[in-house]
Amino acid sequence: MQLSGLRVRFSVLLTFVLICRMGICDDATTEPAKSEVVWDELAVHVVDEKGKPVEGVTVTPWALGSRLGHGAWSRERFGKPETKISGADGKLTLKYPQFHYEQVKVGAVSVNVDHPDYCWGSEHLPVGNLVRVTVKRGTQLRIKTFTPESKGALTDVFVLHPDLYAPPAAMQRVKDDWVITRPVEGESGVVRVVSIVPDEPAFFSSSLPWNRRDDGGPQVVVLTLEKGVQVKGKLSDDVPRPIKRGQVSVECMQLNDVESPWEVWMDYAEIQPDGTFTFESLPPGTDLHFIAMCEGYVSAKPSEERFAEICERYEDMVRRNSYEMYPQVFTPESNLVEITLDMIPTFDVVLHAHDKAGNPIEGVQLGVNPNQYTFRLGSRIAGSCHRSAEYLLKPDFTWLEPFSNFRYYGRTDENGDLRIENLMSSHVTLGAWENENWDIPEKNGRRSVNIQLTPDEKRVDVLLQPKGTDTLE
Repeated sequence: MQLSGLRVRFSVLLTFVLICRMGICDDATTEPAKSEVVWDELAVHVVDEKGKPVEGVTVTPWALGSRLGHGAWSRERFGKPETKISGADGKLTLKYPQFHYEQVKVGAVSVNVDHPDYCWGSEHLPVGNLVRVTVKRGTQLRIKTFTPESKGALTDVFVLHPDLYAPPAAMQRVKDDWVITRPVEGESGVVRVVSIVPDEPAFFSSSLPWNRRDDGGPQVVVLTLEKGVQVKGKLSDDVPRPIKRGQVSVECMQLNDVESPWEVWMDYAEIQPDGTFTFESLPPGTDLHFIAMCEGYVSAKPSEERFAEICERYEDMVRRNSYEMYPQVFTPESNLVEITLDMIPTFDVVLHAHDKAGNPIEGVQLGVNPNQYTFRLGSRIAGSCHRSAEYLLKPDFTWLEPFSNFRYYGRTDENGDLRIENLMSSHVTLGAWENENWDIPEKNGRRSVNIQLTPDEKRVDVLLQPKGTDTLE
């Protein structure tokens, strides 16, 4: 399955990543134990499509894979990954940690591959002998824009396409009234542009297909920018007002002219105390996928009939009971859309940490991972919100730090208790953050527990053992 660029950083949010994130919660009072890192090296050979070595290609690790899954490179544990540049022979050597977690060996290293004359790429390299990476010439897009209403300049225009994996500074430049992109991979594709001007709604173009020229030269595209679709929404009337800590996220998915769903745009908004919310401008020609949360309620799954319709539209075979949260999907027929999101009640659960003798354990970080699903594109932690505009504008943006009014992890108190709020009936994985004194006992090669959460389950006991009792390998 091909993933669109705007999701590549968080399309797989496994328990391993959740546990890593728990280590930097705001109320942390102690640092987790840091074992000495054992390093290894991976030899890489960068070549072009004809097999010739390519000099000057930068390669940077960003994630690691092992039998525990695929998780982001932990800077808290391993420091900042080193960037290496290929020499005249196209070769370079990457440094990576031998162990992903405890004594579990790293089996693959995910890297970003960057050279201004070639397509930007992300490769998943198996650990072994000399590994070959092939860079591709692709097609350069030269884009002329026309914006009849906006006050923005050409420097406010950003190119969007399914292979947009890196921030704009690395992917486009302005020259002589043209926006010129880095080479884009493939024989054909689609492209849009967006204009982001402070204190104005975003302006979007429609989607336009392109085809690679026979001579390999740049493809010229002319696009008109206009204000997008405005959404005025509210929560269903059965949710008591005033609404507290309300948030609603939207993912704008394009189906036409693309091989797999293209997540064109992401945004989120505050839900007002009266239950209303507004999105001023979203890209036209997309399906709008909404998930909402507030104190005591979350958006309901689509009905069985509507769920079947969405699955057929997205050619998705997922079952309705596979995940806790699915978006409610709307297809705009005009530039003004009014919607109501159906909501269902949530519940709280207390996680109680104790030792074998039943004594409560204070100060241990625990967490669970309820998931929300995006049709055909996988899942992530429920309530995670991102803004595409921030990705395009902020050089230090990271997908690993989403906005949310709700978190599903924290530290146990003096009674060994941690209350987790706004949960749904679901299967979740419970984990504990690495610390100096305590571990969850190993089971089936992991330090986690699979549990079923229901409104009747008010308390979950979490047995911990002294650290070092056993070791993951």
